[in-house]
Amino acid sequence: MWSYCEILAGDTDSLSGKAVGLIIGGRALRLACAGWRLAGKARILRSRHAGMGDMTQAASCTDRRVFVLEDDARIRQRLQRLLEAASGYAPGAMAESLMAADRLRDEARASDVLLIDLRLPDGSGSHFIAEAAAWQPRPRIAVFSVLGDEANVIAALEAGADGYLLKDLRDVDLVPMLDALMRGEAPMSPAIARHLLRRFRGEASPGAPQARLSERETEVLHLIAKGYSSSEIAQSLGVAASTVVTHVKHIYDKLNVHSRSQAVYEAAQQGLIRMGG
Repeated sequence: MWSYCEILAGDTDSLSGKAVGLIIGGRALRLACAGWRLAGKARILRSRHAGMGDMTQAASCTDRRVFVLEDDARIRQRLQRLLEAASGYAPGAMAESLMAADRLRDEARASDVLLIDLRLPDGSGSHFIAEAAAWQPRPRIAVFSVLGDEANVIAALEAGADGYLLKDLRDVDLVPMLDALMRGEAPMSPAIARHLLRRFRGEASPGAPQARLSERETEVLHLIAKGYSSSEIAQSLGVAASTVVTHVKHIYDKLNVHSRSQAVYEAAQQGLIRMGG
């Protein structure tokens, strides 16, 4: 179940910067979004549901170990590179499937942060999230996925995820999101947060007629959904990077969106691409 909890914010307004408190599955979450200016005075009611105590966690002065469960080798390499360069964080073990994560359970339990993909070759990452949420001490858990539909978002949050990041997250935003996670906040990509707020308020998602994508645009969109960069898409399709940029612009125009995550979400909603769990 979900509902609003009381919002106690500073001097910023609504989606332009307010820290928003939500209750999902009995857990109080404070949303912090990349690109949103959070007020310095933003606060949220503390939660003591299920014996969790005060949700705010003190940050350690040592590097925090980050465990990654992700089946795409390109994404693992991207996260490895970002975490190696990040101040205060270090890459930990990396698993490509639920079976591999099971073998690396001890390494995962010793980690401070878990980044979990949902669509894995042998099942949903939500199963691993539910297991990890019961560990003591409990690591901070964030989804890192291309899946932004309501069913997957709610399933992951109810399983115990503390944050939800889409894979089109800018490299520069990863560490601030991890910092928010360690402060006890619930970092979410803006598209996810806006979608949740619409749902909580009982507002329908903006409707749009079904777009007509060309065969090549659909191919590009499928690769975007897999987390490929523009250069990787160009290499995979054997075309120039500028051609990919043009295709992406046409996709955005046809779907009336402004980001990769929004494009994937809208295309899935319209049945233009199929997204697994």
